[in-house]
Amino acid sequence: MKMLGDKIFVNRNEQFSMNFAITTNGIPFIVDSNWQNPFLCITVAAARYDQKGRYISNWWLDMSSIRRFSIITPILATGDANNMPTGIINIQDAVYYTIDASGNKYFWQYSGSWQPYSFKFSKTFSSADTSEWVEQNYMYGLRFMSGTRMYDFLLSQLNALYPAGTVFPTDIPSMVKMINKMDKSILKGIDTTEPLTNATINQVLLEPTELTVNSDPAGGIY
Repeated sequence: MKMLGDKIFVNRNEQFSMNFAITTNGIPFIVDSNWQNPFLCITVAAARYDQKGRYISNWWLDMSSIRRFSIITPILATGDANNMPTGIINIQDAVYYTIDASGNKYFWQYSGSWQPYSFKFSKTFSSADTSEWVEQNYMYGLRFMSGTRMYDFLLSQLNALYPAGTVFPTDIPSMVKMINKMDKSILKGIDTTEPLTNATINQVLLEPTELTVNSDPAGGIY
């Protein structure tokens, strides 16, 4: 795998890792503590349609363990921890930044001690993933999303459809089957294989960007 800027060049059947530090105008992405069930969604889509339609697939990274902040605008650190800006009760509620003599900004978070802050993620694509990329030209993009977990949504529908005390399955396919048994229209247009529904946050972190897939250098017939 090679990268040129954000463009990715990969061989078919190659396992590779996508590593990004997400920034906007030089500011690292900050996750709001009010955003429930946060996920990073990576979408790969073919640049053209064929007889079977257009290849498109999503990979979801659960970001629930990532640190979140009640203040998502970085605050200039003055060096005086006792002189906190108005409205900040806890120094751990925000990301701070310092500026050096050359005007460079450095971002910090506090958790017992000061540590550099950045928003990074890594996703490994297996050879099984890239074996499905049979065209040369694809696009990939990144979105940050939060909303209702699919399990919670399905459970709420089951509770509305069945009498109190009904024991429900805990796996998604069985929950879907029980809902469809009562009313197939409820899940019409909803992809129950995705972890979220009713997204309240759908923020683009990277616009569709080129992903070029070359033939497997080992050869073979595909």
